Formats: sequence, C-alpha cells, structure tokens
Amino acid sequence: MCTLTPTVRLNSFAMTRQIAPVYVEVPDTETPPDSPDEKKTRSSKRDFVFKFRLTFEGVQVDGMGRTKQKAKHDAAEKMIELLKPKYPKYFVAKETLDLEEKMLKMLGEKKLTPIYQHVNEEGSSENRNYTENCTISSL
Repeated sequence: MCTLTPTVRLNSFAMTRQIAPVYVEVPDTETPPDSPDEKKTRSSKRDFVFKFRLTFEGVQVDGMGRTKQKAKHDAAEKMIELLKPKYPKYFVAKETLDLEEKMLKMLGEKKLTPIYQHVNEEGSSENRNYTENCTISSL
C-alpha cells in the first residue's frame, strides 16, 4: 500500500513548479451543485461533511470528507488526476508505487541494500527526466 498521501504527492510536485497549492474551506452555502453530498446537512455529527476548494496552476477542484484532512486529500487526489495527462512522468501510477514499496520491504527483510547510481538527466526544469540504475547483489 502506498504511504504517500495525495496532499504529500501534490505538495512534492508543487515544489518542483515553485507554486503552492491553496486550500480554502468552502462554507455550506457554496456546496458544489454536482456534489453527491449536496443534500447533506450539518444537523448531526454523522452528516457533517467538510469541503475544501483547492487551487493550483489556475485550476480549481473541490474535495469532501468527514474530516478536514480527508477533504483535503480528496481535493488533492482530484487535482492529481487532472495533472496526470500533462505530467505523466511525475505522477506515477499508484500500483507502481505500491510495487516499489513491496520490493523495498522485501529487500529490508532479507537485509539487502539496493545501490542506486545516477546515469543521466535531461529536459527542461519543468519536465526533467532522470535515469537511475539500481543494483541488488542477490535475492
């Protein structure tokens, strides 16, 4: 399972762009009309839903959740989905991250250390490509 939250992934990308994502809590009166939770009220704790609007690179998305953190994560995940087509090399599929994490866990259990070697880098500062070589002595 990937341990990086959507907000961490987006913030990491934002640092490379030198643009900070902006999260603003949305009052009930601004609930997006296409939201599945638009009919929810705050009449009880069970119905309480936080809403945050995320703005990044001139694009806005709304996220919702039972906690402020979950609402921000929802907004960040939606923003990442919008950014993936434009920056496919940065936003690697979650399945790839999960696989990499499983591999590192297995190496740790076998007390093996991967050795990384920087091979090459190319491209503009906005779309930098890195080539790395990873060697493992034995499995």
